[in-house]
Amino acid sequence: MELLPGERIDQLRSGAVQIIQSAEVFAFSLDAVLLSAFAQVKANSRVVDLAAGNGAVGLFVAEQTRNQVTLVELQPRLADMASRSVTLNQLTNVNVVTADLADTAQFVQKDTVDVVTCNPPYFKVSDQSVKNPNEHLALARHELTTDFETVCRVSAQLLKYQGKLFWSIARIAYRNCSAR
Repeated sequence: MELLPGERIDQLRSGAVQIIQSAEVFAFSLDAVLLSAFAQVKANSRVVDLAAGNGAVGLFVAEQTRNQVTLVELQPRLADMASRSVTLNQLTNVNVVTADLADTAQFVQKDTVDVVTCNPPYFKVSDQSVKNPNEHLALARHELTTDFETVCRVSAQLLKYQGKLFWSIARIAYRNCSAR
């Protein structure tokens, strides 16, 4: 597997999944590990991971289902890292789509998904906001192109009856606490 400058391959000690990462653009954190462990993915679950970043959550849950796992990521560089990680892990049930998560219903049929996961941007943007100077990290951390309401709306469109949405609540709680 060819890596771009600044990239590395990481593997959690407890698992076999290898993930291409770069501190320059994005590296998954404990949030992704916890979210993937918390998501209730069954052997036949159809999964969509919104704001997938380098694909960590989707890659971690892909082994739990025989069904399709779709990773949706806005940033082409991160989506490329996720795609190469899919290839590296020889996962035939995972596809990566480079798109705005708001447009997911254009390529994933509504009311067909069992599980949606999302580790969303968590900092609200205002005139007083101090944004991360790294464009890739700013998009991943700040509500520049999506927000909580959009994630909820899109998830509701995708999920079938009794489908479930799992997201990194610590980040949402942190955002709500910091707003007070």
